[in-house]
Amino acid sequence: FFRYGKNISILFDNVKLLRSKYSDINQLFDAAELHYCIEYEMIAHPADFFVRRTGKIFFDRINTEQQLEYLNQLLSRELQLKESLSQKNLAEVKDDFEVAVSFK
Repeated sequence: FFRYGKNISILFDNVKLLRSKYSDINQLFDAAELHYCIEYEMIAHPADFFVRRTGKIFFDRINTEQQLEYLNQLLSRELQLKESLSQKNLAEVKDDFEVAVSFK
């Protein structure tokens, strides 16, 4: 959450709003961050979130790998994307992840 500076309070508000929906702390924080990025950073694609806005694909690989599909579903639902586009986006971000983890 350190990347958000003065806007950190918005992230914490998101956590408060979402905490009853999540038992997994990583999912809660990722969902709060995703909602922030949708609302304030205008993300439209999983790569916008994982690569461009948060860098999670490079710096939080283990959690990111576990959350790729879930967060893609959440993003797709929030943006009301068709299933075909959602699956295409997921395949693309999985490719991005493979590139990131193979980088030495």
